[in-house]
Amino acid sequence: MSKKYGIFDENGVATSFYSDDINTIPTGVIALTDAQYQDLTSNQGARIWNSATSSVVDAVIPILVVQDRQVAILTAACANTIIGGYSSSALGSAYTYASQSTDQANLVQTAASAGGNLWCKNSAGIWSFMAHTQVQAQAALADFVTFRNKQQQQLVTLTAQVNAATTVVVIDAINWTAV
Repeated sequence: MSKKYGIFDENGVATSFYSDDINTIPTGVIALTDAQYQDLTSNQGARIWNSATSSVVDAVIPILVVQDRQVAILTAACANTIIGGYSSSALGSAYTYASQSTDQANLVQTAASAGGNLWCKNSAGIWSFMAHTQVQAQAALADFVTFRNKQQQQLVTLTAQVNAATTVVVIDAINWTAV
């Protein structure tokens, strides 16, 4: 049976593992029992090496790190929702409008000018480059701003919940839901 080894950073987090049957073992490695190797590789992030006791222990992650990670996840989900399109009835019936950065810039320019064409998808799921008057473009822009603000307010609410949470389980249970 092969022997297992690990290299760990100053916090006990594994940076690499080695097995003498397939690797050349570098200097500075720590020999691991099969049980320690299995524990570390099966529970990465949750279990770390304690060099003082030469044992595998639960990782203690500061709550602020967990909160920051979850807020970053929520922020990315909010941004993806905002650029994922929104609904507007500016043309008289509901259409889905594209809302990537370029689409947002085009929308603002169209609303500020005499009008123009904007990408939108009808209820059948067909995208078209539809003509909009200035008033219609302004209505589509107002709908976008309302949509964006709702998403951002949802992010504010969820971020406050994350920052108030005191356990990893509660923090991890706070997930993005578009509004």
